[in-house]
Amino acid sequence: MIDSERDMRHLPTLICVSNSSVCVILLVLIRHVHAATEGMRQTPTPVVITADHAPSPQPKATGYSIPPNTTEGERRIDFAVTFVQELCGHPPDSEIVHYLISWTKAEDRGSGALGANNPLNTTRPSSEVTMVRNGDGVKGYVTWEGGIDATVRTLHDGFRGYQTIMDGLCSDDPGKALDGLYQSPWGTNADTVKWIWQNE
Repeated sequence: MIDSERDMRHLPTLICVSNSSVCVILLVLIRHVHAATEGMRQTPTPVVITADHAPSPQPKATGYSIPPNTTEGERRIDFAVTFVQELCGHPPDSEIVHYLISWTKAEDRGSGALGANNPLNTTRPSSEVTMVRNGDGVKGYVTWEGGIDATVRTLHDGFRGYQTIMDGLCSDDPGKALDGLYQSPWGTNADTVKWIWQNE
Protein backbone atom coordinates (compact mmCIF):
# COMPACT_ATOMS: atom_id res chain seq x y z
CA MET A 1 0.00 0.00 0.00
CA ILE A 2 1.20 3.50 -0.86
CA ASP A 3 1.75 5.83 2.10
CA SER A 4 -0.92 8.52 1.88
CA GLU A 5 1.42 11.05 3.51
CA ARG A 6 3.81 10.91 0.57
CA ASP A 7 3.32 13.24 -2.37
CA MET A 8 2.43 10.37 -4.75
CA ARG A 9 -0.83 10.20 -6.60
CA HIS A 10 -0.04 8.10 -9.65
CA LEU A 11 1.55 4.73 -10.08
CA PRO A 12 1.75 3.88 -13.83
CA THR A 13 2.14 0.33 -15.05
CA LEU A 14 2.85 -0.24 -18.77
CA ILE A 15 1.94 -3.55 -20.33
CA CYS A 16 2.63 -4.20 -24.01
CA VAL A 17 1.26 -7.29 -25.69
CA SER A 18 2.43 -7.75 -29.28
CA ASN A 19 2.44 -10.17 -32.17
CA SER A 20 3.55 -9.76 -35.82
CA SER A 21 0.98 -7.10 -36.60
CA VAL A 22 -0.68 -5.81 -33.44
CA CYS A 23 0.69 -4.05 -30.42
CA VAL A 24 -1.94 -3.13 -27.85
CA ILE A 25 -0.69 -0.87 -25.14
CA LEU A 26 -2.60 -1.05 -21.89
CA LEU A 27 -1.86 1.77 -19.51
CA VAL A 28 -3.31 1.12 -16.09
CA LEU A 29 -3.39 4.32 -14.09
CA ILE A 30 -4.00 3.76 -10.38
CA ARG A 31 -4.97 6.92 -8.57
CA HIS A 32 -4.43 7.11 -4.84
CA VAL A 33 -6.21 10.15 -3.54
CA HIS A 34 -6.02 10.87 0.15
CA ALA A 35 -9.23 12.43 1.38
CA ALA A 36 -8.48 13.92 4.76
CA THR A 37 -12.09 14.64 5.57
CA GLU A 38 -13.63 11.40 4.32
CA GLY A 39 -10.74 8.96 4.67
CA MET A 40 -11.56 7.43 1.28
CA ARG A 41 -9.58 6.64 -1.83
CA GLN A 42 -10.81 6.73 -5.41
CA THR A 43 -11.32 3.39 -7.15
CA PRO A 44 -8.45 2.61 -9.60
CA THR A 45 -9.39 3.70 -13.14
CA PRO A 46 -8.08 1.67 -16.12
CA VAL A 47 -7.31 3.61 -19.31
CA VAL A 48 -6.75 1.77 -22.60
CA ILE A 49 -4.57 3.46 -25.21
CA THR A 50 -4.66 1.93 -28.65
CA ALA A 51 -1.77 1.87 -31.11
CA ASP A 52 -3.38 4.82 -32.90
CA HIS A 53 -2.63 7.06 -29.94
CA ALA A 54 0.56 5.53 -28.64
CA PRO A 55 4.02 6.45 -29.95
CA SER A 56 5.25 3.49 -31.96
CA PRO A 57 7.24 2.87 -35.16
CA GLN A 58 5.14 3.07 -38.30
CA PRO A 59 4.98 -0.16 -40.32
CA LYS A 60 6.27 -0.16 -43.86
CA ALA A 61 3.73 0.30 -46.54
CA THR A 62 2.37 -2.60 -48.52
CA GLY A 63 1.21 -2.75 -52.10
CA TYR A 64 -2.37 -2.65 -53.29
CA SER A 65 -4.37 -2.70 -56.49
CA ILE A 66 -4.26 0.93 -57.56
CA PRO A 67 -7.44 2.71 -58.67
CA PRO A 68 -7.45 4.12 -62.22
CA ASN A 69 -8.03 7.70 -61.03
CA THR A 70 -4.97 7.81 -58.77
CA THR A 71 -2.55 10.69 -59.33
CA GLU A 72 0.72 10.26 -61.21
CA GLY A 73 2.80 10.67 -58.04
CA GLU A 74 0.73 8.09 -56.20
CA ARG A 75 1.06 5.65 -59.09
CA ARG A 76 4.84 5.96 -59.02
CA ILE A 77 4.89 5.32 -55.27
CA ASP A 78 2.55 2.36 -55.61
CA PHE A 79 4.67 0.89 -58.37
CA ALA A 80 7.80 1.09 -56.21
CA VAL A 81 6.14 -0.51 -53.20
CA THR A 82 4.23 -3.23 -55.07
CA PHE A 83 7.15 -4.05 -57.37
CA VAL A 84 9.58 -4.62 -54.49
CA GLN A 85 6.95 -6.53 -52.53
CA GLU A 86 6.54 -8.94 -55.43
CA LEU A 87 10.26 -9.10 -56.27
CA CYS A 88 11.62 -9.47 -52.74
CA GLY A 89 8.75 -10.70 -50.60
CA HIS A 90 8.80 -7.65 -48.34
CA PRO A 91 8.04 -3.94 -48.74
CA PRO A 92 10.86 -1.46 -49.44
CA ASP A 93 12.19 1.27 -47.20
CA SER A 94 11.75 4.93 -48.13
CA GLU A 95 15.12 5.26 -49.91
CA ILE A 96 14.33 2.38 -52.26
CA VAL A 97 10.95 3.95 -52.99
CA HIS A 98 12.72 7.25 -53.76
CA TYR A 99 15.24 5.47 -56.01
CA LEU A 100 12.55 3.60 -57.97
CA ILE A 101 10.49 6.75 -58.43
CA SER A 102 13.63 8.35 -59.88
CA TRP A 103 14.08 5.40 -62.20
CA THR A 104 10.48 5.68 -63.47
CA LYS A 105 10.98 9.41 -64.08
CA ALA A 106 14.16 8.72 -66.03
CA GLU A 107 12.12 6.35 -68.20
CA ASP A 108 9.19 8.71 -68.74
CA ARG A 109 8.38 11.92 -66.88
CA GLY A 110 4.96 12.00 -68.49
CA SER A 111 2.09 9.58 -68.15
CA GLY A 112 2.79 7.35 -71.17
CA ALA A 113 4.62 4.54 -69.38
CA LEU A 114 2.31 4.76 -66.37
CA GLY A 115 -0.73 4.70 -68.61
CA ALA A 116 0.61 1.59 -70.33
CA ASN A 117 1.06 -0.08 -66.91
CA ASN A 118 4.79 -0.29 -67.56
CA PRO A 119 6.67 2.33 -65.49
CA LEU A 120 10.15 0.90 -66.22
CA ASN A 121 9.39 0.25 -69.91
CA THR A 122 10.18 -3.44 -69.97
CA THR A 123 10.01 -5.29 -73.28
CA ARG A 124 9.03 -8.57 -71.62
CA PRO A 125 6.45 -10.63 -73.58
CA SER A 126 3.32 -11.55 -71.66
CA SER A 127 -0.22 -12.74 -72.22
CA GLU A 128 -1.25 -9.31 -70.90
CA VAL A 129 0.53 -7.33 -73.63
CA THR A 130 -1.87 -4.97 -75.41
CA MET A 131 0.58 -3.02 -77.56
CA VAL A 132 4.17 -2.49 -78.61
CA ARG A 133 4.87 1.14 -77.80
CA ASN A 134 8.06 1.81 -79.77
CA GLY A 135 10.77 0.40 -81.99
CA ASP A 136 12.66 -0.97 -78.98
CA GLY A 137 9.81 -3.36 -78.24
CA VAL A 138 8.57 -1.65 -75.07
CA LYS A 139 5.19 -3.12 -74.20
CA GLY A 140 1.88 -1.92 -72.82
CA TYR A 141 -0.01 -4.23 -70.44
CA VAL A 142 -3.69 -4.78 -69.75
CA THR A 143 -3.42 -4.33 -65.98
CA TRP A 144 -1.18 -2.61 -63.46
CA GLU A 145 -0.41 -5.94 -61.84
CA GLY A 146 0.41 -7.51 -65.23
CA GLY A 147 2.99 -4.82 -65.93
CA ILE A 148 4.59 -5.22 -62.51
CA ASP A 149 4.74 -8.99 -62.95
CA ALA A 150 6.42 -8.57 -66.36
CA THR A 151 9.01 -6.23 -64.82
CA VAL A 152 9.78 -8.71 -62.04
CA ARG A 153 10.17 -11.49 -64.60
CA THR A 154 12.50 -9.30 -66.65
CA LEU A 155 14.93 -8.98 -63.75
CA HIS A 156 14.96 -12.76 -63.39
CA ASP A 157 16.11 -13.17 -67.01
CA GLY A 158 19.73 -13.27 -65.84
CA PHE A 159 21.29 -10.51 -67.95
CA ARG A 160 24.41 -8.73 -66.74
CA GLY A 161 23.71 -6.50 -63.76
CA TYR A 162 20.18 -7.77 -63.11
CA GLN A 163 21.14 -9.79 -60.03
CA THR A 164 22.93 -6.75 -58.59
CA ILE A 165 19.82 -4.63 -59.18
CA MET A 166 17.70 -7.23 -57.35
CA ASP A 167 20.21 -7.57 -54.51
CA GLY A 168 20.20 -3.79 -54.02
CA LEU A 169 16.42 -3.46 -54.11
CA CYS A 170 15.88 -6.39 -51.74
CA SER A 171 18.51 -5.26 -49.21
CA ASP A 172 17.34 -1.62 -49.16
CA ASP A 173 20.58 -0.51 -50.82
CA PRO A 174 19.74 1.90 -53.67
CA GLY A 175 23.41 2.54 -54.41
CA LYS A 176 23.91 -1.14 -55.19
CA ALA A 177 20.77 -1.20 -57.31
CA LEU A 178 22.14 1.76 -59.29
CA ASP A 179 25.48 -0.03 -59.76
CA GLY A 180 23.58 -2.95 -61.25
CA LEU A 181 21.72 -0.62 -63.60
CA TYR A 182 25.04 0.79 -64.83
CA GLN A 183 26.23 -2.78 -65.55
CA SER A 184 23.02 -3.89 -67.23
CA PRO A 185 21.67 -3.63 -70.78
CA TRP A 186 18.48 -1.94 -69.49
CA GLY A 187 17.69 0.96 -71.78
CA THR A 188 17.46 3.63 -69.08
CA ASN A 189 20.31 6.12 -68.86
CA ALA A 190 21.76 5.32 -65.43
CA ASP A 191 23.33 8.80 -65.17
CA THR A 192 19.86 10.31 -65.50
CA VAL A 193 18.49 8.01 -62.81
CA LYS A 194 21.38 8.98 -60.53
CA TRP A 195 20.86 12.71 -61.07
CA ILE A 196 17.12 12.54 -60.36
CA TRP A 197 17.66 10.35 -57.32
CA GLN A 198 20.26 12.67 -55.82
CA ASN A 199 18.58 15.98 -56.72
CA GLU A 200 14.81 15.53 -56.51
